[in-house]
Amino acid sequence: MKTQRMRTAAMLAGLWLAAAGGCTSEKPDASPAQPPPVADEQPEPDPVPEPVSQSDERDAEWTKLIAETERALEQGDLEAARESLGSLEELANSEPAPGAEQLAALDELRAGLEEKTAAVAAKEREARLSEVPGLIETGRLDDAVAALDFAASRAPTDEERQQITDHRARIEEIRAAQRKLGAWMKLLGSETRSEVRAAQAELVAEPEAALPLLTASAQTPGDATLVKNSLEALRLLRRPSATLPAMVAVLESPEQEASWEDAAEAIKRCDAAGAGPELLDLARTSEIPAQREIALTTLSDVPDPPQETLLRLLPMMFSDGPELAAVLRCAAHSVRVNGQEDLLGLRGFVKPPTADELKLLTQLPARLESLMASEAEEQSEAARMARVLAIETRQVSPAPLADVSVFSVSAEYPENPKEAVLDGVWNSTDLATMWCYPVSADGILILDLGEERTVTAVKLWNLNQPGGQTRGWKQVEVFVSPTPTALQPDATGVVPMAPGAEETSDYGVIVSVPAVRGRYVKLKANELWNSSNFSGLAEVQVFGF
Repeated sequence: MKTQRMRTAAMLAGLWLAAAGGCTSEKPDASPAQPPPVADEQPEPDPVPEPVSQSDERDAEWTKLIAETERALEQGDLEAARESLGSLEELANSEPAPGAEQLAALDELRAGLEEKTAAVAAKEREARLSEVPGLIETGRLDDAVAALDFAASRAPTDEERQQITDHRARIEEIRAAQRKLGAWMKLLGSETRSEVRAAQAELVAEPEAALPLLTASAQTPGDATLVKNSLEALRLLRRPSATLPAMVAVLESPEQEASWEDAAEAIKRCDAAGAGPELLDLARTSEIPAQREIALTTLSDVPDPPQETLLRLLPMMFSDGPELAAVLRCAAHSVRVNGQEDLLGLRGFVKPPTADELKLLTQLPARLESLMASEAEEQSEAARMARVLAIETRQVSPAPLADVSVFSVSAEYPENPKEAVLDGVWNSTDLATMWCYPVSADGILILDLGEERTVTAVKLWNLNQPGGQTRGWKQVEVFVSPTPTALQPDATGVVPMAPGAEETSDYGVIVSVPAVRGRYVKLKANELWNSSNFSGLAEVQVFGF
């Protein structure tokens, strides 16, 4: 027993020494004892997701397609709306079946798509039907029939059906008339003037039927006589919006060079807007010098030169090509028509010039001065037109022409002779210093410039009789030509009444003339302020060089 207690004590002593030695050990690989893990700090397991049912997936897809369809309808994208609605239809026919609210939403979308589709169709029908009268008027009968067919295929209303029927009937009438005009069209190629005039009279009597026939015959290369007579007949139709494109097309065709002059003359005599932009484009882009020149010359005579004409022609003004004179004349015409005299202020320009155009614009005065100073014979016309452009842009002041005399008048009183309009007196009230004539005669005054000159303006002072100012001219026509018998006026203007008093401010009015060259200047009174027993003018001056 004693021995057992001794063994137990020895074992305990050994364990105590071992423990004490472990606490003081300096071994480098000794590590402290780790505490046992705490049971409540163990990580929680990840939650297990709830399973998604097939019904929930279907509802999510339904909501997505509903939103897509609504958005497409709001944006007017009917094709996308149809595609989304088709997917909804497939989903509605699958299991599980959609609920009542979902079916109601589907019906609402169907109705919305039908309404939008009907509105688009109605708009398209209206647009195409509105084109038909213009297509018929311009002779594009096949295009008119195509527009009617389109409208008829888009569920037209009763009123629209009637319109379609009426238009079809009119087209058939025109085609029947075209068949009758066939014989007259053949006569347009005749060399006998009486036959041509008879044919033109019949064609003009049926303008809608004649227009497409004449347009086609004007595009016939190789038959200059037929083209010339067709162009003349097109002008006689008096439908410039439809006929000018056909005339310009002749100028655009290199194969019809023999007819370019006839086309240019027809465009000029139309005296209507519509050809300007196409002529400017042809003048700038053609690679044929003669074609560029005829386009520029024609553009100089139309009433609608584009506002960008001067700027677009600037590069050509700095080139000494054969069409330089035509370029300058065209630029001067555009400046006058578009009110672009103030180059410094750039008034009259819709769009500001580019950097390159502005650079050339600043160099233009020096270029014009150089051209005006040229004494080269081949540059004489270019020098003249450079002066015209300089006058139009106010770089050179126009001056009254000297050595002007009165060639003739329609009538005169001996005490108020025609020569009085050139005596230099405009601010007197003495009728002896004025030309007067009885109103039973036309008011016509013809001046002789002594030789052919370029006329840029005429200044008129009206009859300055105290209490008789209303006897003066009101509207005047100005004719400039090599002979005294000009038939077409070059300019018109309104002449204000004189003050009827002496020593007043200058009351004369300047009527601008488009730089016409001629020896004789004819002034004709188209209207008086108040027709009395006589009328007349106090003074006249002609400006130019």
